[in-house]
Amino acid sequence: MSTFDENSTVPRDEGLALICEAGHGVASHEELFKNLTTAVNAVLCGDGTFLHLLSADYGTLKRFGPIPEATEWSDEMPTGIGRLRWLFEAKEPIIMDYTRPHIKDRIPKFALEHGYLSAISIPIVADGSTFGICSTRYKRAITWERDDVSYLKICGRVLGSLVSSAMTENKHISLALLEERKRLSSEIHDNVSHLVGSLSLCSASILASYEEGDMDFVERGLEKMEALCGKTIRVFRDEMLSLRVPLDRTDEWTESIIPILSNFESEWGIKTTLEQDIANEPLSLNVITSMHLSRILRECLSNVVRHAQASRVVVSLHEDDSNLLMTVTDDGCGFDVDAASPARFGIKIMHERADAIGGKLTIVSSEDGTVVRVYVPRIGKW
Repeated sequence: MSTFDENSTVPRDEGLALICEAGHGVASHEELFKNLTTAVNAVLCGDGTFLHLLSADYGTLKRFGPIPEATEWSDEMPTGIGRLRWLFEAKEPIIMDYTRPHIKDRIPKFALEHGYLSAISIPIVADGSTFGICSTRYKRAITWERDDVSYLKICGRVLGSLVSSAMTENKHISLALLEERKRLSSEIHDNVSHLVGSLSLCSASILASYEEGDMDFVERGLEKMEALCGKTIRVFRDEMLSLRVPLDRTDEWTESIIPILSNFESEWGIKTTLEQDIANEPLSLNVITSMHLSRILRECLSNVVRHAQASRVVVSLHEDDSNLLMTVTDDGCGFDVDAASPARFGIKIMHERADAIGGKLTIVSSEDGTVVRVYVPRIGKW
């Protein structure tokens, strides 16, 4: 029996399950990596575990996880240090005895000063690619048998699967944000261009009236232009506020939309109410769902200003085990949904946003007002 087995309090199968569990249901990469280092340290009975993951240029390894002592490579470490090049090529763990180091090992000066006697570095591998290393230090000598090394490699593959999934998700988010930029440019154009066009027509009309000497019309035109300028400024301000909605995972998404509703009410004088019926507070949304719901809400409010002639807006959030439902209701004049849907770009974009998060958007409108509902199915977590 190895020294590792003698000291371990976690059976090996349970250890792998513990590492897997550490990678599920986390809100960010930082939390994921923190959970993984904690789990691996417990499973391998270490005195400190951290990750070094490959940077974008593959030239350095960026550290994740606690290293209380200041070291030469605390934050970033070259991939060619010591036996790391061999680790990446062979995809085999490196076992280090700090008292009798390998000729290529570069033992940090602080190691022996703080009582560390040994360490292991496990390649983090998925689909034949190495994403980095997981290192665990010990303040005791560890004897690693052949089956121990096999177990370490399995741990590395489990870590690789979790890290690879996180990086793939990050790439999807980056692509989604690029697509979001295209949508935003279209929406801002849709929301603002008609106001700018009105200003242009108004100024042309004022200029023509001035040339004809109709000063009464000029005065009325300038008053209209002043009102249009004020409205344009408020619309731009609303757009800028909506862009400040955090594009990261949050456990309190509703906190990010409260300023939008408050600003909307103060700017346009339309009473706005937020109602919540949340089964599991606080409401947690991932980056994509948060982004699309926030922009759907923003488009609804913009339509209220431009078309509804409403005096009140109610935004309600309802969550149960199956769905999240966001409803935006106004008491305005309503419109013909069937006639407007093919022509109005904003409505088309709202439907696309709902589809992007696996949801469904419906609009019901009459002379008593308009109701927009967005259903988002619960698949695991939002």
